[in-house]
Amino acid sequence: RAQAERTLWRNFQGYTTHAGVDLYALGVSAIAQIDDCYVQNTKDYAAYHAACAEGRPSTIKGWRLTEEDHLRRTVITNLLCHCVIDKGEIARQFGLASFDEKFAREVAALPALVADGLVEPRTDQIRVTPLGRSASTAALRSAAGAATGPASPTPFAPSAFIGEGVARVERWTGGKSSARGMA
Repeated sequence: RAQAERTLWRNFQGYTTHAGVDLYALGVSAIAQIDDCYVQNTKDYAAYHAACAEGRPSTIKGWRLTEEDHLRRTVITNLLCHCVIDKGEIARQFGLASFDEKFAREVAALPALVADGLVEPRTDQIRVTPLGRSASTAALRSAAGAATGPASPTPFAPSAFIGEGVARVERWTGGKSSARGMA
């Protein structure tokens, strides 16, 4: 039902109908997603425990998405969650002159996916077939440009997290976060 109503969303933890919510990182190696940023806690248990005991953030790295990252994430989400890419919708949303021009390399790879029965290209859409749904990772890698991570890294230092509670979050999100409490 959520797929048919286009309310299905995928984040790095799995599928949900709660798009756009902030995810908090609690625990060793945990990853948070707040607004257009991702942060990860230390993988070292002793360092994590010490940071918690001392009231310090345990984050070791962070990533702020670029416009290119947002574009590719939207295309990937549409493939995985809705099994369709509406080229005109994407072009309008991101101010592209042409979806096919922007993704020329990926569009050129579509014939192999069509031959395998994974996608159906149309003038205005790319649709994932029922067979393609079961092989969506393969379709995703070719049709969405092998985007296994952000397209152009924009890392930021964990030192940006010094502070207390929401104030710390607001400092690196420009005050736009809907976050409440500790990040």
